[in-house]
Amino acid sequence: MIKTKAHQVAPSPLSTKVKEVASRSNGAIFGFMVLDMTWKLIIAFMGPVLFGDYLDHHFHNKGLYLLIGLVLGLVLGIVVVFYSYKSALRLTNNPSLQPKKDKK
Repeated sequence: MIKTKAHQVAPSPLSTKVKEVASRSNGAIFGFMVLDMTWKLIIAFMGPVLFGDYLDHHFHNKGLYLLIGLVLGLVLGIVVVFYSYKSALRLTNNPSLQPKKDKK
């Protein structure tokens, strides 16, 4: 059997940036997570709402698709918040990402 080595994969710029930010302070982690979650929430919530509004105008409906879009956007928004929360917990509980403390 021939043994081969796995290809070396360069870390993604985002994961490098997260580690760099996480090494500073919890306030920096919070700021980074808020900015990251903001654009995800805009897409997750506004996408279905705008698409529902478009469908209402296209089919001359009285708001049914908009209501469906609102509910779908709300569910997707909750999912985004949940995964952002889990990601923040992972960042703050990982000892390798915590700021280094001086030993006295």
